[in-house]
Amino acid sequence: MTELLYLDTTDFELSIWCNGIEKRLDAYQKMLSSRDNSFEREYKLQFSEINSDSLQIFSQTSALTKIKINENLTALLDTPIFFENLQYQFEWIFKVPVNDVSVEHHLLTVNEAFRFSQGKTEKGARLVG
Repeated sequence: MTELLYLDTTDFELSIWCNGIEKRLDAYQKMLSSRDNSFEREYKLQFSEINSDSLQIFSQTSALTKIKINENLTALLDTPIFFENLQYQFEWIFKVPVNDVSVEHHLLTVNEAFRFSQGKTEKGARLVG
């Protein structure tokens, strides 16, 4: 499974993985090459609230790359990392004590796909889904 993104903050680490993204990315690049390339494409992550001084983002779609966050709390990516009809795995490892964590999404199946585990090791609590 390819690790697509790794976020490291003072409070948590987040890793995102996916199988099969290489085929989707290749198909996407082929589709783009057959279209008009006169406009600039941007692939970005937008954060609503985060201390950007405490955040490090690494993208591994091609090679481990540290990504900077601009003043608008946006990180620009080299390539898209989210595609329809692919299963993604998310793992949060909390660096601070937490007792309960949940995902709130309008789809119940998304909420139920995540499992919270109290920290039984030095790594701390985890949320995986």
